[in-house]
Amino acid sequence: MLTSDQKIKINEKVQGFKEAADFYRMEYSQDLMGMFREFGCMLLEACGINAEDDPEIKQLFGYRQVLRGTVKRQLTVIAEELAGLWKAPVSGEMFQTALSGIFDFCLYSKGGKNRYLLPAEIAKPLLGLVTRPEGMLSPGEGETVLDTQCGAGSTLMTACKYLKNPKLMGYELDEELWAAGIIISRLSELKMELHLQEEVPACLYESCGLVISNPVYGTDTIKDDSLAEELPSELRTVRGRYHMELIRGMLALKYDGRAMLIVPNSFLFATRTESIKVRKWLFQSYSLEAVIALPEDTFLDHCIHQYYETLHLKPSIIVRTNQLATIQQLVATNTTAAFLLDHVLEESSDIVKRTVPGLLPAEIDLIWKSSRHLSPHLKNLITAARNI
Repeated sequence: MLTSDQKIKINEKVQGFKEAADFYRMEYSQDLMGMFREFGCMLLEACGINAEDDPEIKQLFGYRQVLRGTVKRQLTVIAEELAGLWKAPVSGEMFQTALSGIFDFCLYSKGGKNRYLLPAEIAKPLLGLVTRPEGMLSPGEGETVLDTQCGAGSTLMTACKYLKNPKLMGYELDEELWAAGIIISRLSELKMELHLQEEVPACLYESCGLVISNPVYGTDTIKDDSLAEELPSELRTVRGRYHMELIRGMLALKYDGRAMLIVPNSFLFATRTESIKVRKWLFQSYSLEAVIALPEDTFLDHCIHQYYETLHLKPSIIVRTNQLATIQQLVATNTTAAFLLDHVLEESSDIVKRTVPGLLPAEIDLIWKSSRHLSPHLKNLITAARNI
């Protein structure tokens, strides 16, 4: 546990970084992930961590951003102060807490890419279930833990709290997230092997005691047929990237291993031929221990809260509903305020609407099968959509 003095020091450094971020936005970019990466490189150098002894750090240093002026001076001061604490030494937990706070600030700041990572508050109870000390899921010592899309490695770091001397291994295609994982793990003194690539290699098949798989859901297809040739014969027609990543992650599981798959509800009930085939293979090849349904807005809520934190605000959520009549009544009676798309509420003298600037545009498309007979109701819907 961190002491109160350590928490104060962490907050001071995080606040100093946030002040430097204002200048970075003016001079370089609204996306702060590049700033985090360069700050991490400065901090690694200040702590005397030698790139020659670590190929992943050497790879990280190969893509440096040149900073100048105020931003460089401020980050240099913060890096040197943190390096002084690191050399003291302090616990790895303190550095992990400080860097994770700075990372979350950069990740969810306005202007960055939309990246949806497994929130720590969700990962902890799930890993606690998968690694519980009694029963068939009991972990052994020195297990290889694989995260097939590890982001910045936060779920792997959480796994350390539940396993004895695990070998942590992750794969990530997003270069900024991979870089953040290298920085946080090295300065937190956690041994993690992070690879900047997408596919789990065949050499890992049947070798991992715990597999964590939370691939980005989508409908992209793979172009490389050689990847499909490495799959079991009944799955060699699979071309969906999402399905491919799930399969390759499960193939890395050893005979008595355990896996934690985070999938959307649609995967469990999809009627596409490929989805059915992958589900059937999973259920026939592995023993299903449990299906845990997470709240519908788990990831969205986390992103909203993190964004509010970057603005030093804490929203007071008193009710959750998607019923427009309920929302209108709550707002009209001055019980709460709400964010809504324009035009969804009827005009009312009791409600004031204000446009929120700077929001990401949302595109909503209406699609239908071209060969299908259009019912009168569907025709009316299409006409209404075109009029909007």
